[in-house]
Amino acid sequence: MNDHSLYLPVSKGKGYNNLTGKEVKNYMKKSFSVVVSLLVISALFLFAGNVFAGEHKYVGAMKCKACHLEQYKSWEATKHAKAMASLKENEKKDAKCLACHTTGSGKGAAEGAQLENVQCEACHGAGSDFKSPAIKNKMKWKENTEAQKKLAVDAGLIITPTKEMCEACHNKNSPTFKGFDFTKALPLVKHKK
Repeated sequence: MNDHSLYLPVSKGKGYNNLTGKEVKNYMKKSFSVVVSLLVISALFLFAGNVFAGEHKYVGAMKCKACHLEQYKSWEATKHAKAMASLKENEKKDAKCLACHTTGSGKGAAEGAQLENVQCEACHGAGSDFKSPAIKNKMKWKENTEAQKKLAVDAGLIITPTKEMCEACHNKNSPTFKGFDFTKALPLVKHKK
């Protein structure tokens, strides 16, 4: 068997130089199909990996602070920033309380993320993907704000929290619930963009 038989299907007794154009073309078609199939399968595994990894992960307000200091300082002055302090000691271990007094409780978190209190990501979504340098690049935002904003939203950024998001915690199931008016509450936590 010559070295060429490793690459093209050569029948016993038939040399590489004796292949017909049709045989070479069929081999090339099959090879192309195999390569395309492998690429599609690889892409599906990558996509499935992200889906099964739990989508976006929470990174914590300290990551946000690095680029959004003004908004971070504004948040620090809100009750959200002190949500854990409002709990009694026994409540600080209660999963039902932690679901609303921490950020991303029971969901995927980046290694080392500190998620106490109601932080940025409680309103703006888990930031592991939209905090990437490719999306948060200041030069790219100046060049094409709308394109970068779309990338960030596609990566999980929530620009404005919804009434439903807030009412997931501000509701009758809370032992301290005294009613909730979204339109009055939003300005109390709103910061400059």
